[in-house]
Amino acid sequence: MEENIEKLCEEIRKESEGQEQEILRQAKTEAEKILSDANNTAVRLEGEEKKKCDEEIEKMKEHISSTTLIEKKKTTLLQHNAFVEEVFGKVKDNAYNFRNSGQYGEFLKKSIKEGLEVINASKMDVLYSQADEKVFTPPFIKDAEEYCNSGRSEKYIISFQKGKFNDIGVIVKSSDGKTVYDNRFFTRFDRIKEDIRMRITREVFKNV
Repeated sequence: MEENIEKLCEEIRKESEGQEQEILRQAKTEAEKILSDANNTAVRLEGEEKKKCDEEIEKMKEHISSTTLIEKKKTTLLQHNAFVEEVFGKVKDNAYNFRNSGQYGEFLKKSIKEGLEVINASKMDVLYSQADEKVFTPPFIKDAEEYCNSGRSEKYIISFQKGKFNDIGVIVKSSDGKTVYDNRFFTRFDRIKEDIRMRITREVFKNV
């Protein structure tokens, strides 16, 4: 009886040891799986984070590139405008000297004729600069009238009057004052300047 009890206890001990080894083996396997999954997750997350970082870097590069391009174009525009202003400044400086040239009389006659053709009334007033009073002598006025009426069957009736301005050129208006054509040099000059500035702006920023 005693021998049988010892034998039974030995079998129970061996069975317990076997179960313990199996439990340890399963625990080890599970631990290795968990560790592997953790490593895989870490690698995946690392890859995702790296991708996000790369995407953010590309966005920053694009933003910097775009900002740099815009700033470059702004700088170019400022340089162009500075150049335009410099050129126009020289034109203005030389404009008044044009009064002393031999071509100024022809310039005035062409300015008068252009204004008359734009207004196209039977009776018109031509206002000339007070600084040109010495130019608008009776012989010059007669010559200007003949020039403007050349080839016309119905002659313009023109009244020449001294205006209160110093710009070169003339202002032409209908005698009733309803229609006015400002053909002074600097008025036309300012219109041209704005047109050139706008064209420069469109050219510089057309690809932005």
